[in-house]
Amino acid sequence: MRLTLFAITALFACWYTPESHAYPWSPYTCDTSWGSWNVQELGIDDSVLVPKSVPAGTIFWRSPEQRLDYNCWLGPTSFAVYFFLNPNNTNLGPDVDVGVTLDGRDYLTSSKQKVHSYTFSANNSLPGQISHNDGRSYTVSVYLVKKSAAGLPEKDTKVSLSNFTLFRIGKEDRPIAQSLSVKPGRLDTGVIPCQSTVSISPTTIDFGSVSSSNATAGQEIARRTFRIAEQRTCTSPTIYGLNGMLTPTGNATLADNQGTLVPNDNSSVGISIFDQESQNPIPFQRQFTITPSVDTAGNVREFDASLKWRTSTPKLGEFNAGAVLEVFYR
Repeated sequence: MRLTLFAITALFACWYTPESHAYPWSPYTCDTSWGSWNVQELGIDDSVLVPKSVPAGTIFWRSPEQRLDYNCWLGPTSFAVYFFLNPNNTNLGPDVDVGVTLDGRDYLTSSKQKVHSYTFSANNSLPGQISHNDGRSYTVSVYLVKKSAAGLPEKDTKVSLSNFTLFRIGKEDRPIAQSLSVKPGRLDTGVIPCQSTVSISPTTIDFGSVSSSNATAGQEIARRTFRIAEQRTCTSPTIYGLNGMLTPTGNATLADNQGTLVPNDNSSVGISIFDQESQNPIPFQRQFTITPSVDTAGNVREFDASLKWRTSTPKLGEFNAGAVLEVFYR
């Protein structure tokens, strides 16, 4: 029995070479951590536009950061793994560039760089065999940059990034088929010959004097209406929409899963925002619709600010809380 086992082992050792393709995987192949897939999507589902008046080099959109993992099958020697940006050498046109933020650092995919990720050690548990793999994690997000100069173009330009390979992960001398390619998902962008001016009225909401008698946590104290108006300067009819996002200023924090603005100087009260027509709540730090996709030059939407008690034993005195409105073209 020992002689037979030794003979089989010796035959295997002579037959194996580091570049052999007799296994279902190839040496140094990298794939996803949950299966042998060589294409991964970030799950982005968005359409983002930018006005022609925005200067070149402006970052006008970023996706939320994600933490991802990948595996690489180990071989008999150590090897370095890289992020290869825009490996298919795709030309996205003159107006918009795409970047990726890898572990906190920004890189334009048009640079076609290779960014070092990690150096894997040789498989020392079973020398000469590819029997297991090793994995790494990293953070990634996508951002969009205006590439053309302000004032150009004179008509809409649209770019679909759904099939665009942001980067691939693998060893330097391995073909794409033996690497993990990462794509954004459904992401469209473009430049429009139009710009919107957005105003809020009133800019300061005064709830007036409030009586603290019979205060009950969760009870609404007062409600005020404000308007967000949009005026477009278009050279031709252009269909697009506007999204907004409310972010607290330094004098306030958020509570109730980001649905309530709480003044730092008096946490007895909180402020919530509602769409006046539907009465749906508008969470802070999340995008909401200001204007749906239309081609009208002037658009107005009304919202309610609701003041409510957060305690049955409120603190007497004034309170101040603010929020900043960010606008995104859609």
